[in-house]
Parts: sequence; C-alpha cells; structure tokens
Amino acid sequence: MDLELTPLAPLELIRKAEAGCRRRLAAARAAAENRLDLARAQMEVQVSMARITGRQEGAERRETTRANAAREAAAICAEGAQAAERIRMAGKDGMDAAVQAALDRILESGIWQGER
Repeated sequence: MDLELTPLAPLELIRKAEAGCRRRLAAARAAAENRLDLARAQMEVQVSMARITGRQEGAERRETTRANAAREAAAICAEGAQAAERIRMAGKDGMDAAVQAALDRILESGIWQGER
C-alpha cells in the first residue's frame, strides 16, 4: 500500500492509525469483557461452594453441640438420680432409725403392756 506524498497523505495515515487503534481498543474491550464475565462466573461458583461448605460445617458444628449437650444432660440426669437415691436411702435409714428409737422407747417404758 503505497501512499504518495500529497498534502492529505499525513492526514490519511493518521486516520488509518486511528482506525487501527480503534479496532485494537474494541478487541481489548471485548477481551476484557470476556475476562470479566469469566471472573464473575468463577466468583459465583466460589460463592456457591463457600455457602455449601458453610452449611455443611454449620450442620457438623450443630450436631457436635447437640451430641455434647445430650451427653451433658444424661450425665446431669444420672447425677440427679444418684443424689435422689442417696437422699431416699438416707430418709429411709433415718425413718427406720426413728421408728426403731420409738419402739425402743415404748418397750423400755412398758407403755405397751399397760405398765406405768
């Protein structure tokens, strides 16, 4: 492409250079848009995966907490049952001792035979 040097030749060269720049700029914009679309798609995938992972970890943590609470509750119930049994036995022993003491007193006093 030979351009003869005319007064318009430099202007024509500038226009052609400008058109080439516009084409390269349009191609760069299209490539940037493609990269941006790809980055957005990757971000959406990563966000989705993070949500799924977060839900799974939350469910695992919730299950661990529930299991720990169930174990603690069972231990507390067992302790309560043991304490109740100790109290019941102490009460029974105390009542047996009180009845025995009352009987001993009655027998010692002779009230039951009409003595006195």
